[in-house]
Amino acid sequence: MTLCVQVSGGQADRFLALSGDVVDPSARKTIVEKTVEKFGRLDVLVANAGVADPQSGILNASEETFDKIMNTNVKAVFFQIQEAVPHLAESKGNIIVVSSMLSFMACSSSILYPMSKAAVDHMIRCLASTLDRKKSGSTL
Repeated sequence: MTLCVQVSGGQADRFLALSGDVVDPSARKTIVEKTVEKFGRLDVLVANAGVADPQSGILNASEETFDKIMNTNVKAVFFQIQEAVPHLAESKGNIIVVSSMLSFMACSSSILYPMSKAAVDHMIRCLASTLDRKKSGSTL
């Protein structure tokens, strides 16, 4: 954040720095609440969560690794969006989700990371359709 403040000419009030684990529901809630508290609204959500493990192939991935990757890369993104949508609807804001080119590619050494990013890609297609219908007044 120090660099942002320097580049902005010392306007520290233009920035909000928070830290936390997006897998934790209270951290996701805090991100949205503190942003709305500081700026009065939420205009954009950038969901850029991701963890990988090169040892997440079919023969060596553990359930712990599976849960860590899916909870971070898919579940946390879904619920962070859920937390933000009411505020974004109010401000007519936008959602940006960072995925990976690996969501389109088969990887022999790591199955879980590309699989999780493919799930995120499809989630966003579904959410785009759902949120567009909601915006137009259709019943969900």
